Amino acid sequence: MQIKLRYRKAFGLPYKMGLGNKDRFELNSVQIEEWLKNPQPTVLEKSVNKFSADEPEILADDSDLEHTNENAPKNEKSGAFENNNPVHISGNNVTTKKHPRVEIKSVNKPKHIGTLVTCNGFEPRALESFRRLVNSSEIEIDRILFIRYKSARSDKEYDNLDEEYNKILGDCKCEVIEVTTCKKDIIGMIDLNHGITLVDITGLQKSLIYWVIKHCAINMDNFYVAYTRAKQYMPTGEEIDSLLDKLHGVEADRIEALRSVPGGDLSGYIEEKLEPSIGDTSNRPVAIISPVSVKFRRVQELLENNEFDDIKLIVIKGEENNRLLEMEIAKNIQAGCNNSEIITVSEDPKDLIEKFIEIFNKKHSEGNSIVVSLTGTKIQAMVFAALSSFYNVEQCIYERPNKYDSKCSTGYDETSFFTVYNRM
Repeated sequence: MQIKLRYRKAFGLPYKMGLGNKDRFELNSVQIEEWLKNPQPTVLEKSVNKFSADEPEILADDSDLEHTNENAPKNEKSGAFENNNPVHISGNNVTTKKHPRVEIKSVNKPKHIGTLVTCNGFEPRALESFRRLVNSSEIEIDRILFIRYKSARSDKEYDNLDEEYNKILGDCKCEVIEVTTCKKDIIGMIDLNHGITLVDITGLQKSLIYWVIKHCAINMDNFYVAYTRAKQYMPTGEEIDSLLDKLHGVEADRIEALRSVPGGDLSGYIEEKLEPSIGDTSNRPVAIISPVSVKFRRVQELLENNEFDDIKLIVIKGEENNRLLEMEIAKNIQAGCNNSEIITVSEDPKDLIEKFIEIFNKKHSEGNSIVVSLTGTKIQAMVFAALSSFYNVEQCIYERPNKYDSKCSTGYDETSFFTVYNRM
């Protein structure tokens, strides 16, 4: 018999200790009997998901970690009960000094990959990203795991796209996962026991990004992510410039102008809640962390159909016209929601990770349930997925378009590579 418990449940701390799937320990029959007779926190430090001694650590430099306990041994993997993350209590305020348990860093192109996880994305950049990875003489790939799904495309578009991907694949060794709808069940089909994994998120729908990245983060110490940017997104630069001029008018014109933004989505949205329901949490306030993009109808739909006690609007800072428009959209949302706050971040995933942890620690200590939304970029979806594997995210909401506009982006830019590295 095998018994699994979670720290927060075992110690009755679900409202003060935001722990996730990797904070789990395992005790077998004899061990559980001994522990029940003499409970010791040391036995709970044995994580189910351990670092593999024979797997290389891509980002193994922990020199930036501050050891607040001078007697604690250096460079040692710490458990949840060690004094690395002290809680400081001042009056009614509780703050936690906590180091990121997830690191995402930009890296050079990897030379060898055990498994490439990719899919038949419909945008031109998705096909190009696939071509660059599969045909690259600089990357050796042992195995390709190819997710085929129709998304919101017609049968004819689907078949034509299939031909293009098959031409690139040629005689490459490839395992195909057929998906009719982007359900969470797909993670049960993804076998990660083939060395270092690279997930190309370029063509993945955001719900799939969330499930696949979270699955990798829970089960692997480190893995790669690839992402190819488009040359131009909808709305175009000229459309945004024109819109920004209109937004300097009176408030009524401002709202009407925002409605005219071509968002790249067609025929409304279907709301998908990606985490399983854990029962009635109506007695707890809910804080949502929601990125804002030029496709603002997604976040607008989210806020119209749900009630939140605290809204954190994430906006990427910058002087580019699309960044200026996103800030204007966030200000417009804030004008209608007095419980909202605009938080600016850079494009570096590290910045969003730090902001998330800051918000999470504060709101969780106040007894809030934490919700995230996939209303921003695919990189932001990747960040939230990795974080949710460690932090107790109550729900993740995705506003899925009924139909995508095939012209939502054109061309393709450079391919970026990241490593997702888990601190234990």
